[in-house]
Amino acid sequence: MKRFAAASVLMSAALLLSGCGSTAQSEDSSSKEERISEAPIDKAIIGEWSNGTNGFIFSEDRTVSLPMDVSSMFYFKDGELVMSDQTKTCNTPEFDGQTLKITYTDEGYDEPVSVLEMERHEKGSADSLDGEYDLTGGVYFNVFLSNFSISEENADIDARIEGESVKIIINDYCSYETFGGNSLEMFSPDMQFVDDSATAVKYTYKVEGDTLTLTYGEEEPQTFTKVN
Repeated sequence: MKRFAAASVLMSAALLLSGCGSTAQSEDSSSKEERISEAPIDKAIIGEWSNGTNGFIFSEDRTVSLPMDVSSMFYFKDGELVMSDQTKTCNTPEFDGQTLKITYTDEGYDEPVSVLEMERHEKGSADSLDGEYDLTGGVYFNVFLSNFSISEENADIDARIEGESVKIIINDYCSYETFGGNSLEMFSPDMQFVDDSATAVKYTYKVEGDTLTLTYGEEEPQTFTKVN
């Protein structure tokens, strides 16, 4: 039971890291002028950083991807999906070595409800679910799209299953720039900012060896470790 206690905390932390959880969006993203990342990038920040659950991947192409361990939301055991919502029991996964589909039956619906739909990057044995996938549909897919304000046509979400561990990466979620060796700004037309005048989610950052410290406004600093 303790395993699932962090499920809501995990999503809240992920939303804080991405800058999507501050306020409701006040204008349609299609009306925003797209900001282009042009400032020189501090090479010290490039790479993957993790706090053990969430993190950032700052790429040389000026994009930011969001890796997250979602094992506290759902995971696999003995070939079955175990969800944090323990009032629902999933049906046995349909898996041919590449396409994975999982549903649950709810008396409120005429047909089984899709929980997860994923495509393995390379077809392999159907005897093991371990591998790397594209997350393409289902309830959890829609949760990520909604909470991170991602349109379905722009969604690029990878999933990695390894035993009872499930990690996802929201690829190329936004762009970023660094200024003066201590200021980090992340932005995209779909992100929600603190108010209409804001053009980015802004952090103060500090890189010391393999440690990245991010501070958002007056909030407590967050520390991340370089993933090698």
